[in-house]
Amino acid sequence: DRTPPPAGAANTAAPAIEELYLQGVKHEERIEPGPAHAAYEKALAADPGYCFALVALARLDLERGNYALAAEQARKAAERDPGNSMAWYYLGLASMELPEDQRAMGPIDAAYKVIASLDNPALGHDLAGRIHKRGGRYADAVREFQKAVAEGPRDPRAEDNLIAALYAAGNGKDANLRAM
Repeated sequence: DRTPPPAGAANTAAPAIEELYLQGVKHEERIEPGPAHAAYEKALAADPGYCFALVALARLDLERGNYALAAEQARKAAERDPGNSMAWYYLGLASMELPEDQRAMGPIDAAYKVIASLDNPALGHDLAGRIHKRGGRYADAVREFQKAVAEGPRDPRAEDNLIAALYAAGNGKDANLRAM
């Protein structure tokens, strides 16, 4: 049947999904992670590929320490929307916490996906810096955090990460100057 649906019929489910997602956002704003998680799960029950809910669940699961679940949610979001920098970011963060044999991809690969996105390269450099720092590659971490600060000069987290990496790299003088 090639008959077009009645006007407005194509989007009848979308407002309900968005409403569930926004309920989750409101719960997060009130620091109510349980109800937020439940609202995002309901949105996914209506549309299993709804990227905003997948990314939100990945973030919440990361905060709860459910790294495998966070990685799975973020991976699904990244597959659905490869340009979603937050999906790649949370996939990278979750992957850093998982044993190598449980990773869907290397965390540094996720970081470079974030850097390649046009909307948030500073976040990708921040993630790459964290990965290098955790691996003891402090000079590489400093370079990535410097790029993060250059891309997002008003991001205090990137600045703090740069200062910590400078200290770890043995460059306390520059770290102290930046901290002032």
